[in-house]
Amino acid sequence: MQAIDASVSDPRGSGGVLTLALTFFAAGCVLVLTTGASLAALHAFAAFIVLAFVAASNQLIPVLTGAPVSAPRAVLLAATPLAAGFTLLVASFLGAPLFEAAGALLLLGAAGWSGWTISRLLGAPLERSIAGMIGFAAVAFVAATTIGAAMACALAGGTGLRVLALAPLHALLALAAFASTAIVAVSVRFVPMFALAHLAGSRRQAIARWTFVGAAAFAAACFDQPNALRVALAAMLGALGIAGSGHLHELRVRLRRHLDISLRYAGVAWICAMLAVAAALAATWWPPAAYAAVALAVLGWANITIVGYGYKIAGFLAWQFARERRPGVVLPTLSAAVPERCAVTGLLLLTTGTLATASALAVAPAYVRWAFLPYAGGAVAVFASYARLTHPYLGGAR
Repeated sequence: MQAIDASVSDPRGSGGVLTLALTFFAAGCVLVLTTGASLAALHAFAAFIVLAFVAASNQLIPVLTGAPVSAPRAVLLAATPLAAGFTLLVASFLGAPLFEAAGALLLLGAAGWSGWTISRLLGAPLERSIAGMIGFAAVAFVAATTIGAAMACALAGGTGLRVLALAPLHALLALAAFASTAIVAVSVRFVPMFALAHLAGSRRQAIARWTFVGAAAFAAACFDQPNALRVALAAMLGALGIAGSGHLHELRVRLRRHLDISLRYAGVAWICAMLAVAAALAATWWPPAAYAAVALAVLGWANITIVGYGYKIAGFLAWQFARERRPGVVLPTLSAAVPERCAVTGLLLLTTGTLATASALAVAPAYVRWAFLPYAGGAVAVFASYARLTHPYLGGAR
């Protein structure tokens, strides 16, 4: 690692939000084991995805786009209503009468974070394409949250229940337009960076990325028109395939011979993304496949990507924190600090659990909890890996 420069935000804010995100990840695993494939579990994982991106983007926006860094309190302030809203929403799905408060907090948090993020991106001098994709994801997040808040109000009062028919639109905006676009955007730089592949992005890859964005927007616009939705999903699948082939080329010409652990997670997650879109496409003919699509998108694509990139993000935040607290002390490199065997075990278990859970949701819902057991084991391995990764930096940083 090199010395910290002025483009890196203070680690305390992002680190605190990332820790909170991982708490929701653990809660989601516990909820699947105790309540099955419930909306409470699904929205705990949604909180993990949202808060992890809030934490990561606080660091990445200045580094990638040249935007000004922020104070720790800014990202903590942005994350607070989101964390509180998701907490109340999960509690509501478990029986507490808190839907209206949850919807209001989430809408406030989404508007606040998205507005803050877009204002930072507008003045950024670098990486305009990545900035544009992150800006699109932020707008999609507000749209998804607006619909979600309306559905929460309907569930609270029992009136206006027709808004619940917008659940597929809510899912498309949240999973495709927000989460997937954000992942595709940051992968543009993460994959070559982690592989030490010094390549200029090709025009073909840029077209593929923006095709995915356009197809995600079109899918949301025509969510209730099966034929148009099929075209949009097919375009998303093709765009992911082309973008993925570009990343494979970057890995083939990498300078780092040993494949980085984060890239192993990212590769598996990318396959899950393509399977999720394929399942969503199949669901336009066979509806039960939609449940498999959601599981593949949430458990496989989003969660595994975030956990994999998290080895670098959490490790760097811990390293930065230790470097500031103990200047001059020689710290281990991140590559040496990652407990690879434990991390690989976690990946294998998460992958097995994702595929098993997706299959059970489509054909045997009664067995979802059993199918999820490997995933829960993978989560335990991931938390153990994170603890071992950060301990060399945080253990003595007092």
